Amino acid sequence: MNNFHLLITSVSSLIKIAEDARLTCTRDELFLQASNAEHRVAALLEIPRSSFGGFPACPGTYVDGIDLYDLQMTLNPSDQENTMYFWFNLDQRILRFAFLGPNNAVRNCEFTFIDPPIYANFAFHQYAYHIYVGIPSQAFRHIMRHLNGINDHNEVVINITQTEVRFASGNVMNTLRTEDLGCSIGGMEGSSRIVELKICKFSINALLEASRLCDTVWLYKSVTDDSPDLVCCAVGSIGNIKFYHIQHGFQIPGAPSCPKPRRKRRKLQNKQG
Repeated sequence: MNNFHLLITSVSSLIKIAEDARLTCTRDELFLQASNAEHRVAALLEIPRSSFGGFPACPGTYVDGIDLYDLQMTLNPSDQENTMYFWFNLDQRILRFAFLGPNNAVRNCEFTFIDPPIYANFAFHQYAYHIYVGIPSQAFRHIMRHLNGINDHNEVVINITQTEVRFASGNVMNTLRTEDLGCSIGGMEGSSRIVELKICKFSINALLEASRLCDTVWLYKSVTDDSPDLVCCAVGSIGNIKFYHIQHGFQIPGAPSCPKPRRKRRKLQNKQG
């Protein structure tokens, strides 16, 4: 997949968490965060500016909202479109796209931002994770599909030891060991304890889609504070999707201090050029 199609798949994954996303732009990066307060999960797509040659610069930190269905409909290309350019008009709160196809055919689209969802912004917060697990993405998807079919429980509980990772939903379990090809565990050296990490099943369909874009799915756990459990999937060469699974009692970080966008009615326009 090229970067264009990686972005399309990433947006499709975010939609499985929420319909609207918070867009945060800085000089160096772009973040899209879809959050679901009921299920206490946030999916954060991080895209460095260097991932796209036409990535527009932002003069400072800018926060706004995007209807992900509008974005998905705009990004979905014809079979032969293979290049995308986009740029912002922050004064008018408009995002514009130009898609290039064969014979120099150009498709131009634009849509307006919406007010950002009112939810914590994870874009600028760093957490200290002490334990990590790397699982081949194909094995991860196989286990998640299996456990997602257990309807009596709404989460997957992952127990990590020095030598194995055990996934469980109710009485149904799957175990991976360090001798299994590609499975790695870090931060548990010399320890006999069992560390627990949880994934809510609401996020599994989004995780299944995001994990198609990477070779290894990484799980992260903090043992010294209440940092949210983290599942991270690399999005090819363009960045990462991070799934924060927020436990009750965790102090959710606030949004950065940015000017509140003007409210403007959302619209979608398509132009053929």
